[in-house]
Amino acid sequence: MKTELLTENLKQIQKSEIMFGILFHLAMPNGHRKHYSSNIAYDINVTYCSAVKSIQYLESIGWITREKVGRTKFIKLTEKGKLVGKKLLELNEVTK
Repeated sequence: MKTELLTENLKQIQKSEIMFGILFHLAMPNGHRKHYSSNIAYDINVTYCSAVKSIQYLESIGWITREKVGRTKFIKLTEKGKLVGKKLLELNEVTK
């Protein structure tokens, strides 16, 4: 019982790390670079599948949007997502 609970908690922590990694990555100032699932997965060093699941969740809570252009779905932060991203960047500056 305790092992199952610990395993579930570790899975939730890992999912959170991926989601905050995605938000942090999207919030970083990097010119006019377009973001899409595969380059985000590569940049934050997670599998494509994990990145897509987290992106879908972040979209469902309204922190990011996906815009389909041709065959590619570009990802960007919503206004709520920009607020969260800004706070993540500020937190990163404080902990340096």
